[in-house]
Amino acid sequence: MGKYNIHAGHCPQGQGASGAVGILKESVEDRIVKDRLITLLRNAGNTAYDCTDDTNCDQKTNLQRIVAKCNQHAVDYDISIHLNSGRRDSHGDGSTGGVEVLCYDAKTVELAKRIADAISEEFGYTKRSDKTTKYAGVKINKGLYVLRHTNAPALLIECCFVDDADDAAKWNAERCANAIYKGITGETVNAKDEWILDNTGWWYKHKDGTYTTNGWEYINGAWYYFNGNGYMLTGWQHINGYWYYMDNSGAMKTGWQSINGNWFYLNESGQMYENTWYKDGHNWYYLKEGGYMAANELLWVGNEMFYFMSDGHMARTDDRGVLV
Repeated sequence: MGKYNIHAGHCPQGQGASGAVGILKESVEDRIVKDRLITLLRNAGNTAYDCTDDTNCDQKTNLQRIVAKCNQHAVDYDISIHLNSGRRDSHGDGSTGGVEVLCYDAKTVELAKRIADAISEEFGYTKRSDKTTKYAGVKINKGLYVLRHTNAPALLIECCFVDDADDAAKWNAERCANAIYKGITGETVNAKDEWILDNTGWWYKHKDGTYTTNGWEYINGAWYYFNGNGYMLTGWQHINGYWYYMDNSGAMKTGWQSINGNWFYLNESGQMYENTWYKDGHNWYYLKEGGYMAANELLWVGNEMFYFMSDGHMARTDDRGVLV
């Protein structure tokens, strides 16, 4: 198994020395690629360190902090993930800006070729070349700070162009991470449905790359609700006129639920009962405004008054008039 330092270039989006912005935002996309790549490597038994600098700082400090993190670990390779800029093609000209992988010297050229080939194959991107190596998509550049200062051999991947409409139309950060993983390990990532956690939250990716938005999805025996951006919701949610409760895992709850010290009843569809009666076995319960179960109280319901015991069931009297 290999050992790798992986980092996304630049500061976070909108902070300090953040990355290039066009149709795509470099500091957003490179972090998605980075997170996915680290997960893939670790799941396969490799060691992968996240050396991204997420502080708000200037470019020099950002680069120094990345290198300092990288040099804390003895690894096989340092891999820096970026998106390129400079095409200024906002409408599309029918050709892609493409991918290039930059090396400090010939030590990493073969690995760089495999990564460039895998990204190009995945998206149909042009492989950007010069005369520094014999391989399309691979260049040697001794002027880049990270390549010059890391202890381990380093690669800098320019995945595509943020300001090229042709690149952006084909781009998918998850698939790019899969391609880089293939270039590193030689292993193809088999498409499957899976949960993904990013800086915003959890979402569920289908094997074809799509995901549910503004809707329910039944996953492994439970219902989940996803917002307009595709992220899983938790806690109380008001959906189409009804209240639902999703626990911390996102799973919709049904039946009796004790939430923050109060009891609620959610029917088999997850909808909260309120201002209504519910019969459970031989006992009647009343769910008040807001769904709270009545307990330890006298309560007017319509034109009648009822008493509810500490466990919430409606009190009755025996033949002696004793509450039961």
